[in-house]
Amino acid sequence: MAFLKPARRGTILACLALWSLSALFGCEGGSKPVDPKTRAEGLYVHGTALYLQGKFDEALKAFEQMKTIVPDDPRLPAAVGEVYLSQSKLREALEYFQTAAAKDPKRSTNWSRIGFIQAQLGKNDEARSALRKAIGLNPHDFNALEALGDVDLHEHKVREAAKNYALAAEASPRPDAQGQLYVKAARVLEDAKDEAGAIQVLEQGLAKGTQTADVQAELGELYVRARRFDDALPVLIAAAQNNPVDPTLWQMVGELYLAKDKPGDAIAAFQQSLKVKDRAEVHGSLARIHKARGDTAAAAEELDKALQVATGEEAESRELAKLLIDFGRKKDALKLLDALAKEPEQKDDAALQLKTAKLAKEVGDRQTMEDACQRARSAPDAGVTRCP
Repeated sequence: MAFLKPARRGTILACLALWSLSALFGCEGGSKPVDPKTRAEGLYVHGTALYLQGKFDEALKAFEQMKTIVPDDPRLPAAVGEVYLSQSKLREALEYFQTAAAKDPKRSTNWSRIGFIQAQLGKNDEARSALRKAIGLNPHDFNALEALGDVDLHEHKVREAAKNYALAAEASPRPDAQGQLYVKAARVLEDAKDEAGAIQVLEQGLAKGTQTADVQAELGELYVRARRFDDALPVLIAAAQNNPVDPTLWQMVGELYLAKDKPGDAIAAFQQSLKVKDRAEVHGSLARIHKARGDTAAAAEELDKALQVATGEEAESRELAKLLIDFGRKKDALKLLDALAKEPEQKDDAALQLKTAKLAKEVGDRQTMEDACQRARSAPDAGVTRCP
């Protein structure tokens, strides 16, 4: 939740610190006496500034000094509670927020914090009660709404959880947090196999102005799963434009254009993906397009580029081997499969070993074939008695 990560606002904090110090000690060389209430206020501001800087122990000392001057100030227990909460000292924080709520029961944040902490401690009934009080006092308390969604989810109340996450998104003042909460709501429904509900939540978010890349990407993927390609395409293009560091978004756009039999647009999208990050699988897609269009030179060039930037990851190696076979380069494909088949984590993959052995036989590499066959026979529960 947002309040667990204090912001660093250097300029403002510097001003606050200067103001608080002047309140503590007076200006003009300390010649003017400082009123106790003014000094207490200075300590409060100074302690808050230290808290925002992450100087928790120093902040607690400032609040302790303040307490000696104005012990009944209703802000004090909440301020100390925030410090303890940021230190993950949940029980200490809970005690102070309960004191704060007793002193100032109309402050929704006190109840929101109590509810959040109770939920973290596994006390769902107490958490729900406190969070409902917070929301009753402030229906736009997005922290309380999200925490209530967490409680609902812990109790397997999926629809209630999604509803509260969406309400939290609407109430949040920050677009990035709004997007994260809408996606959180959608994924809860996705996990419950309610993809139609997830789509509805994300569409609602877009309609309410949350045009963030995470919402667009999540919705685009759901549209693709539902085979709503015409709906998916503009949403994924917007996501790719809003997220210039994720190469997979333009890649998905390219695949969609291929599904719509628009190879020229697909090539342009794949090239956009490569501008973000040079990746073997995208070069492979381009190679297939060029091959299908009869441009063998361009296809071969893209295939070579794919091999140059390959990382050796399992899925990538398998796909590249398949591509090389399709292009008639079986010896190169065998090199990839053999290297993969020799990896310790792949030695028990009987299917991979047999595929490697079969390809080795086709290219006349008897030693590689025999080695792969031996690994296939040694694989547990493989049941391999014959090999190519």
